[in-house]
Amino acid sequence: MKNKFYYFLSIIMVFTLSLSAQWDEYKPDPQSVLQLIRKEKMKHVLPLAMRNNNVDMWIHVTRAGDPDPLEYEFGSTSGYLIFTDLGDRIEKAVFAGYFGGEGGIEDIDITASVELRRAITGYDYGKQNFSVYNEITEYVSSRDPKTIAVNYSDWIAVSDGISHTQFKKLEKILGPKYSKRIVSAENVITEFRTRRVLREIVVQTNTLEIARQKVIAKIKTIVPGNIILKAWSHQLHHWQQPGFGTQNMFFSVETFLL
Repeated sequence: MKNKFYYFLSIIMVFTLSLSAQWDEYKPDPQSVLQLIRKEKMKHVLPLAMRNNNVDMWIHVTRAGDPDPLEYEFGSTSGYLIFTDLGDRIEKAVFAGYFGGEGGIEDIDITASVELRRAITGYDYGKQNFSVYNEITEYVSSRDPKTIAVNYSDWIAVSDGISHTQFKKLEKILGPKYSKRIVSAENVITEFRTRRVLREIVVQTNTLEIARQKVIAKIKTIVPGNIILKAWSHQLHHWQQPGFGTQNMFFSVETFLL
C-alpha cells in the first residue's frame, strides 16, 4: 500500500515539475480531459458510491431547459439515466431525448428507442400515448431493484435536480411496486462527486502550480508608487476564488486548460 502511495506521489511530482518549466506550452483538449475523468469515475467511483449506500439502482432524471446540477459529471442530458448494480459491474442505461455533449460519458449499455426519445423531447406531445414509457417500466422490473435512488433531496441542492412534475411522472412510470422502493440519491451523489480519481488529483496539482506562477508573475509587475494596491489586490483575490471560471467540481480542469 505504501509503495502505491509513493508511486502516485511520484507521478504527481513529475507532472508538476515538467509543468513548472513550461506550463504555458501544455494545451490539451479540455473536453478530452473531462471525458477521461468522467469515464474513470464511472468505472471506479460509481460502484463504490452505490454499494456503500446500499443502492441497487440509481435513476437520475433531467429535463431540457432545466439545468442539471450534475451536468459536469454526466454531460448534457434530457431524460432518464439509470445505473444498475449487476454484481460484477454497473450497467448504464440512457432513456433520453439527447445525451452526451462535449466530453460526455461513453460505453452506454442500453439506449432508448426512437419513439421514446421523441416522447421525452416533447415531440407531438398532445398525441402522446403514455404506454411509450413502458420501455422504462419493463427495464426496471426486469432488474427488480430493492432500492432505487432518485435525485431528490430536502437539504442538498446538487442532489435535488428532479422537479415535482418529473417525480410524479417517474412514479407513474415505475408503478406502485417500485415507487415504494424510492429513496433519496443524496448520499450516492455526494460520494460520487467527492471521491477523486488519480487524473483529477494530477490536474488539480497542476492547477495550483499554474495559479502560483500567475501570482508570482503578477507580483513582479508591481512598481512602487505606480500601483493602486486596492485594485491589484481585488484582481488577485478574484483569481484565488474556488471555482474561478466554472461552477462545478471540475473547476480545476478548466482552469488548468486555460
